[in-house]
Amino acid sequence: MRASIVAAVLLLASCGAPTPPFGAAPATSSSASPTAESPPAAAAASPSPSTSSSATGTPLGGTPPLSAGAVPDAGVLYVQGGDDQIYRYDGLSGRLDAVSGKSAFVHETPFGAQIVGRHGSADLLRWDGKIESAICGAGTVVAISAGGSCAYCGDDGSLLLRLRGESAPRLALPADWGSGAVDWSPDGRRLALTRSLSGGTLATRAHNALWLLDADGSTRELYRPPGDEAFVFWPRWSRDGIYVSFWRQDGVSASVTADGDRLFLVHVATAGLRDLGITLVKTEWLQWSSDGKLAFVRGGGRETWLGKQIVVRERDGTERVASVVDRSAFAPAWQEGLGRLAWVEAASGDGLKDAQYMNGTGFGDRRAVIASADAKREIRCGSVQESQGVPRGGSQDRVVEGVRPSLDGNALLLLCRIPGRDPLPLEIWLYRLNGRSPAAVPLITKMPSDSLAGGFGYYGAQPSLFSILAWSRAVVP
Repeated sequence: MRASIVAAVLLLASCGAPTPPFGAAPATSSSASPTAESPPAAAAASPSPSTSSSATGTPLGGTPPLSAGAVPDAGVLYVQGGDDQIYRYDGLSGRLDAVSGKSAFVHETPFGAQIVGRHGSADLLRWDGKIESAICGAGTVVAISAGGSCAYCGDDGSLLLRLRGESAPRLALPADWGSGAVDWSPDGRRLALTRSLSGGTLATRAHNALWLLDADGSTRELYRPPGDEAFVFWPRWSRDGIYVSFWRQDGVSASVTADGDRLFLVHVATAGLRDLGITLVKTEWLQWSSDGKLAFVRGGGRETWLGKQIVVRERDGTERVASVVDRSAFAPAWQEGLGRLAWVEAASGDGLKDAQYMNGTGFGDRRAVIASADAKREIRCGSVQESQGVPRGGSQDRVVEGVRPSLDGNALLLLCRIPGRDPLPLEIWLYRLNGRSPAAVPLITKMPSDSLAGGFGYYGAQPSLFSILAWSRAVVP
């Protein structure tokens, strides 16, 4: 499966420029709050295609996923296929339809999944199957907030913004300001962004700093890395708007980010800095809870089966290791409202010995864990025979590579992998926590692995259920 392109989209230079300048009154204004209380206006809407993936073939020469059948309580999923298409899985019917392509998921909202295309489009894939196109209007979109505020790259490299409720974009920053990666605050009123400080030499070409752009047009530097070669990248807001996280690389190298970088938090109001240590560079493994806790994966080295720990940073700034010390853990996900955290773990050690990682044994025997303050439960994918009510009968169990809880706490999505060197080893399963039998059932199968990542497990290329799919049950009660 191709790697998520979200990072590439958001690293584009947020770069002319309709008037008025940012901070001045737009041509048409609105007092609407930039939240997801109602779906953003759409330039066009279309119904879901009626052709199933089995009939569409492989549009871009890759491999389309397959539906494992109807599972009504699964809800609706939008899934990235190996053919660079996005597919809609309908749990009621079991249909799997190709609906879009060449795009990456940005936000899940109560109305549907926002996607940004590699050519600058921004669309809303509604849960009911309809598509609202060009929700940011015309222009090359580089970032969109959950509530519909849009950031555009101007033809001359300038940065243009349109807050939700405004009718037209405005110039926020001129081309010579040097804006880079951008990320909207949760309220869609501010941007965290990088600003180039490069002197133009090979060693300094990535040198930059982290800035804040407010709704009134004012800018403020939040953090400048030391020296004249270091740079910061992938700024991300906390869900309460108090912090911005980012990674720092102290110099350009051919192996940039390969074995992890230092992760930082900066307090937006005070510019206070917190060093969270070395982590693999993967934004999906930074998970903020709605009440201000941060779960992340600490540990360097490119292997996911060795020396990774789930760390929880509490609201008061204290930290605790949630996973077991002698086990390697990754892919945290909060179960909102229930005080529980889920992740994936296995014994920590040399997963290459005797091909244990690929074979799903020993250090490769991964399973999901869901933990509360006083209890911990391990969860496996199981076998297809078990999901159909047939005894195991020697069928090899899948291993877990990712986990996501539903909003109501009654179910999990599991990213399951068939052990061995199957070229299409990945599957999406539903795991029921409400006692309904069978507990685990497959939804989508035949999803390819990443040959560049050796079947995953390296360089943070571990697939994430926060990047390869969007799930209605994660946002709709």
